[in-house]
Amino acid sequence: MIEQLDHACLSSSDIDRSLVFYRDILGMKLEFQMETAGKEFETLFGAPAGFRARVVQFEEGLEISQFISPHGRDLNLKTWDPGAIFLVFKVSKLDEMYSTLSGKGVKFVNPPITLKSPLPSGGSLKIVHLHGPDGERISFMEFIRA
Repeated sequence: MIEQLDHACLSSSDIDRSLVFYRDILGMKLEFQMETAGKEFETLFGAPAGFRARVVQFEEGLEISQFISPHGRDLNLKTWDPGAIFLVFKVSKLDEMYSTLSGKGVKFVNPPITLKSPLPSGGSLKIVHLHGPDGERISFMEFIRA
């Protein structure tokens, strides 16, 4: 039986660039990093012999992998394409975060937008969107109680 989502995995074309973005710019906390290879990982991923990947995991529940062998291809998925995902982070003080990250050179798709919450408890949601190093769509969302 499914209990809850444990973490999300994201493929990266350059894990060092992703580390700088997620750890150094966004401030996420690195939990571990490792390199994977071997028969068990070839089986796990359905990969050919010689599979190798670098993996980082953040305390906030995001894992990022750079597949060294075989090397993937850029999909260039748009938000509305099947298979595209958003990384949605619940945050506090969104306006302050938006200002700080903008000052660090982060380019947002939109300024903070407030929407009525669809939750039964009411209130509203303040949301911004941006893109990560590989074009992944990221949302920061703050819940504002009614």
